Amino acid sequence: ILAFAVWMAGCLWAAATGFSAYPWGFLLSPYNVLFAMGILAALRYARLGEAGARWTLILGVLIFLAVGLGEQLAGLEWNKALRTWCYGIGAMLAVMGLAGGALSPPRWIVFLGDASYSIYLVHVPAISFAGIVFLKLGAPWGLPPLAMLIVLTVYAAIAGGVVHVLIERPLMRLLSRRRTPHVAGA
Repeated sequence: ILAFAVWMAGCLWAAATGFSAYPWGFLLSPYNVLFAMGILAALRYARLGEAGARWTLILGVLIFLAVGLGEQLAGLEWNKALRTWCYGIGAMLAVMGLAGGALSPPRWIVFLGDASYSIYLVHVPAISFAGIVFLKLGAPWGLPPLAMLIVLTVYAAIAGGVVHVLIERPLMRLLSRRRTPHVAGA
């Protein structure tokens, strides 16, 4: 816990001072503070209650959208760390609200949540591969950028879902069977 606290303090210091020399700029990136937000969400979501979960979800979505709309529509240009943390706070609150039971998600959403780590791991290579294929085929066939974004996002989610079903799930089952039971007094 102490090492994590020191790391987070270092990230805050680097953001406040603008320190970004490699490799410390990477190790002390403002994005790392999002880990602390995730931990906070995991520790607090169960205490929200049904109404608290709904309001937390609404607040999180509003913050996240306000940051995005402020950037895109109002042209706000602000400190990278502050921007990252504001998006992070919105996302953290939305996740807390969802985990706290604000909504009862459909099965496909639950599947995407289960597959999220696989999606995260394969989205960049999957999109890169799709880009190469599209260029070789002469694409994007006149698709507007937003449509291409949607196509690539769906493709990356499908690729991650396939990796989840074919690799991650079997590995998790294998690893859970290989764990040795805890023996009291051992």
